[in-house]
Amino acid sequence: PSLAPDALIAEVKRLAGRALELSEAFVQSAQAQSKPLELADGDLRALLVAALRDVAPQALAREVRLELHTGDAATVSAQFDHELLARAVDNLLTNAIKFSPQRSTVWVGLESSASGHVLTVRDQGAGMDAQQLTRLFRAYSRAGAAPSASGVGLGLQFVRRVADRHAGWVRVDSQPGQDRHYRSADAA
Repeated sequence: PSLAPDALIAEVKRLAGRALELSEAFVQSAQAQSKPLELADGDLRALLVAALRDVAPQALAREVRLELHTGDAATVSAQFDHELLARAVDNLLTNAIKFSPQRSTVWVGLESSASGHVLTVRDQGAGMDAQQLTRLFRAYSRAGAAPSASGVGLGLQFVRRVADRHAGWVRVDSQPGQDRHYRSADAA
């Protein structure tokens, strides 16, 4: 069956957008693994504020409230690759917003101690079972994603690579029907 011209144009636009999304995900994944790490002094709190500002339109569209909890610290100094870490945080926040129900909240927390910094992103999504959690950080895995959800399954793999390259870790605590917690930490 042939498509009407308007439907054909819409389908071409959809496929072109999907191809662009896929190519950007491949480039990000390759950069996370091979880009020389450019560590510099920076403010983790400021990075989070900027990331929340960047994803605010997505959150607004889904009626998801964003909350930042960093304690009393006006700044949180650390050494990190700003470009890679900013993209990793964006991936976490975008994921949390995408899988949160409308009119819910995504919480972002930052804790610091002598041993390092811990970033937590918590959403109110459907949660994941143990089997889904084992696949979560694999390439092209979309554990817990509805078939209609966008994405290619490289975002959380990117997050893990960035955490690894910063001598840190990332994990997800989740159970079906409960909030999902993404926690990532690095050395001080």
